[in-house]
Amino acid sequence: MRNQNTPTLTGLLAKIVVPSYLAPLCVLSVVSRLIPNRVTGRALARAALATIPIPSALAALVVTLFIWQYSIQRERPLLSVWRSATLAATVCGAVALCVTAALVATGYAPTRLFSDAIPSAIIGGAIATVKITKATLRVDLASKRMGESFSNDML
Repeated sequence: MRNQNTPTLTGLLAKIVVPSYLAPLCVLSVVSRLIPNRVTGRALARAALATIPIPSALAALVVTLFIWQYSIQRERPLLSVWRSATLAATVCGAVALCVTAALVATGYAPTRLFSDAIPSAIIGGAIATVKITKATLRVDLASKRMGESFSNDML
């Protein structure tokens, strides 16, 4: 039986994937304006629009869907959620490495994609991990409080 406090998939996606896209985009856009070297600033601004936030958001999406499917929806304990999130973040980094290597090897992307996409995917996975773990902790605490208040009402 599903807990009433369990977060919904759309709620998780809105709270996790959107910030994993917008956080690097906003921060790096501002930082690129502050860099005195124009060439470096433009390169960072271009990366801030495409190569950094997109892998971060995709990794957060994969981690969120993975945890939703295998932990939250099946109501597994928190330790299982933490293990799932860590595994999913690691897998996102490995997948980003493989995809980036394939794109660079075929000539579709420059080699600087390694320094942009892989850390971004790992950070996106980490953002999803932290947010889902916090949401799960809140749900667990709320469930325990509801159970305590229910048992206290019974006395």
